[in-house]
Amino acid sequence: SFSIVFAIYYASGGFRSFMEASNRAMGVPENRNIVKRFLLSVFCVILLALAIVLALLGIVFGQQIINLMNQYAWFLPMREVLQILRIVIPEFIIFLLILAFYMFVPARKVCFRCAIPGAAFTTMAWIVFTMLFQFYVNNYANYSRFYGSLGTVVVLMLWLLLTSVIMLVGMEINAMLMKLTIVKAPDRK
Repeated sequence: SFSIVFAIYYASGGFRSFMEASNRAMGVPENRNIVKRFLLSVFCVILLALAIVLALLGIVFGQQIINLMNQYAWFLPMREVLQILRIVIPEFIIFLLILAFYMFVPARKVCFRCAIPGAAFTTMAWIVFTMLFQFYVNNYANYSRFYGSLGTVVVLMLWLLLTSVIMLVGMEINAMLMKLTIVKAPDRK
């Protein structure tokens, strides 16, 4: 249980760095107190971990879950639809989570319409990158030869680093589109 607490604490530190980078991208100063930033980062880390677990359940283990459902419910309708939903639903959850990050993580709230382009780019780029990275690791990289049992940790850290770069690029896209007024925030009176 201590390792979970420490993992969340240190991961929230990384997420606070993402918060600072998103503020720099948006060109706004940080005006929230440290407790609010800490609680927001812990909450976002937990949400991100849950979304990754759900995505893994749907994409990686979804076929086994569908096969298990077929054994006990042989009359299960629309098996082909379930095959598609096991991929689409986790991707949609990731999109919604990234959209929420882009809306609520910067010190200045971003409107829904302004956050969509970066979230769409990030989701698509993350999916393509993850598939290409999986292909590379499975076919070309042999981390276990160089690093032994720590090879998995090295691969995971590299994947997390590149995922954070993709998230920052999505935030930069939103900031650029807002500055160029291509995506305009609705007027509030």
